[in-house]
Amino acid sequence: SAAITPVAGSSTGTGTVVINSGGTLGGSGAVRGAVTVNGTGIISPGAAANAIGTLTLGATTLSNTAGLTFQLNPANQAIGGTTNDLVSIVGAFTLDGILNVTATSGVFTNAAVNSSWRLFTYTGALTNSFLDLSSLPALASGNLWTIDTATTGQVNLVVAVPEPAVVGVTSIVAAYIGLRRRRASM
Repeated sequence: SAAITPVAGSSTGTGTVVINSGGTLGGSGAVRGAVTVNGTGIISPGAAANAIGTLTLGATTLSNTAGLTFQLNPANQAIGGTTNDLVSIVGAFTLDGILNVTATSGVFTNAAVNSSWRLFTYTGALTNSFLDLSSLPALASGNLWTIDTATTGQVNLVVAVPEPAVVGVTSIVAAYIGLRRRRASM
């Protein structure tokens, strides 16, 4: 249940690392062995407030209740480095869990549609069990956060707008209700 924090530029051995509920794997460094996050265990690249980091892991499996804590810069979409947190997986990746994001500074309400921030890279097969979005910064009215896994080797957090079909159906239903109300009052 203790926190595991690799030192930047260092790496652990090749054994399997299991993070259980109450435990956190964070920092910036490398864990060369396979990583499994069970229960409500947490992965937190960078680990501390305003400590941005890239965490490199071996093949990784996340439970559906695993916590993922990222710090991202609203004004800069650079991948990893000292700008945004990143988890780089060398091997297969089972994507699941609950995503929480905080801004390093500033706000995301100015983020343009289709702006994206890389959360994960991976080199093996992806099993996408879907990432739940929990605590994310506010966006401009009408925009929403989505997860994009369409590009092999990448998992990105993207600013999007609702699907036109949803907006269109909502508009049609609202117009129909308005028409029925007008007819009823005549």
